[in-house]
Amino acid sequence: MGMKRVAMVSPYFPPSTLAGVHRARLLAKHLNKFSWEPVVFCVDEHYHEQSLDLELEKLVPKTIRVIKSKAFRIQMTRLFGVGDIGLRGYRGMYQALEDFLGREKADLLFITLSPYYPSLMGPSLKRKFKLPFILDYQDPWVSKFGARQPIFTKAGLSHILAKWLEPKVLRWADHITSVSEGTNQEIRMRYPKLNKDIFSVLPIGGDPEDYEYLESHPFPLKIATLSDKELNFCYVGTLLPRAHRTLRALLKAIKIIREKNPTLYQKMKFHFIGTSNLPDGFKDFKVLPMAREEGVEERIREIPERVPYLEALKILSSSNVILMLGSDEKHYTASKLFPGLLSGRPILALYHEASSVCEIVKQTGGVHLIKFSDEVPAQDQVGNISKDLELLALHPEVVQPASLDAMKSVLASSIAGQFAKLFDSVVSRGPSQAAW
Repeated sequence: MGMKRVAMVSPYFPPSTLAGVHRARLLAKHLNKFSWEPVVFCVDEHYHEQSLDLELEKLVPKTIRVIKSKAFRIQMTRLFGVGDIGLRGYRGMYQALEDFLGREKADLLFITLSPYYPSLMGPSLKRKFKLPFILDYQDPWVSKFGARQPIFTKAGLSHILAKWLEPKVLRWADHITSVSEGTNQEIRMRYPKLNKDIFSVLPIGGDPEDYEYLESHPFPLKIATLSDKELNFCYVGTLLPRAHRTLRALLKAIKIIREKNPTLYQKMKFHFIGTSNLPDGFKDFKVLPMAREEGVEERIREIPERVPYLEALKILSSSNVILMLGSDEKHYTASKLFPGLLSGRPILALYHEASSVCEIVKQTGGVHLIKFSDEVPAQDQVGNISKDLELLALHPEVVQPASLDAMKSVLASSIAGQFAKLFDSVVSRGPSQAAW
């Protein structure tokens, strides 16, 4: 069987440091093992407003074809209240795709979200070039968080626009993938005319070769140094708005340790790194104000800015214990889980029982999991969290590292193989008609 070609639309791609790059990065790296040639379409990094991660770019094989397009500069679009790279780069990416598809053959169009507005290219390019397209959700486009925003705010207006635009795209999609079943369920509830057979769940996955690169290119921690004289509990990644209850429960558990075991408390240090998810979000503190309220600020360290990817891996692998905090949104699946599992360090995770994280760690191990639910919220687990913090501080060996064999189905190469089978199936059927 000859190679087939997929045009992958991901406005952010390395050297962008934003979390959304890893779906396209990992897929593009491994798809050619399964008879699919990826061609990545992204916005040239010179038009990004965030700091860049040049080291991350070195993890992208030079054999991958990447077509970078122009965008309106942020200095100009900010005058109109527009910063979204999907809007600023829409015209450039569409032109690049149109030119490419007119000159060369592609079998499939794959658009990963977010940002969301590039999904609007799907129906137009499908009709013009007679090729199927897949829409891939890393995050919900229409969300409960957006629905709670005041109408006459930027976030509120974005939600209204999302509700109007999403069905215009989905009715033409040949397949819909997401990182969690919860996201798919919400989409099906909004649009019951969509065939349930066009949905699949495929997580981001993790790549052990990222850690192999880190080991062969050692460097000291630059932003988030850790002291070997302390027991370092590290949370690395964005703190989502609806994870604040989970955070509050953790801080209350730390407070119990302060009161019952002050000697241990003074040895423990809790690091929260990259909580704003913005490479330049130096002042967007989310944890310290709550820690101050609970009286445990002295043992908390927060660095809001997102750290470069390889430094994040270095922090994880240097931790005594990794912390992972889930959201009370049931669909939430943390992509950070996979690098954490691959680090070999024990993980203490607090997640909603309906999160796919719970099912994944049942398979992989490597995690001490505390579950909460709608009926038993995180605040009711404070006592258990406190006990388990003490347990892992004194006996981290109770959590055995996840083995690569146990993780096989969620490794990036396996995920790419599953996508390749899906691509084959979608292409064999050909472009579908609109759902309504």
